[in-house]
Amino acid sequence: MHVSFQLKKSKADELSRVPIYVRLTINGVRSEFSIKRSVEPPKWISSAGVVKGNSEECKSLNAFLATVRLRLNEHYRALLENKQTITAEAIKNIYLGIMQRGKTILEVFEYHNRQVKALLNKDYSFGTYERYKTALGHTREFIEWKYRVADLEVNKIDHTLG
Repeated sequence: MHVSFQLKKSKADELSRVPIYVRLTINGVRSEFSIKRSVEPPKWISSAGVVKGNSEECKSLNAFLATVRLRLNEHYRALLENKQTITAEAIKNIYLGIMQRGKTILEVFEYHNRQVKALLNKDYSFGTYERYKTALGHTREFIEWKYRVADLEVNKIDHTLG
């Protein structure tokens, strides 16, 4: 993973301050996002991705940049330790608090039942639809009994026996 800080000069404000963006690159794939801070371009050292100067504002901004870099590395390490798919977009979303939720068992089951209901008297009989509704109820009860949760994400299912 490579983390760099870039200026978006095309988005300069009325005071000629330019927003700072993080550019994450993993396996050649990039993702960028704003860190909601801006700087005057002459104060920016692009090769180091820091602000030059000894003022409190400069020191504070450089400390913030270091914190952003550290947090991104921590998210990368957490994905690595949990053996999850590591992408620049995934790390960006975790940093920004955007949770990617997968489809759940009951959502998929309910979608299936809606499809069956739409095809009543064409491809499915009413009895078949009723049995699917009963199976959904039993599945819901089993998940609550076995896992003590309301629903489970399909991609979190452990397919190993035992």
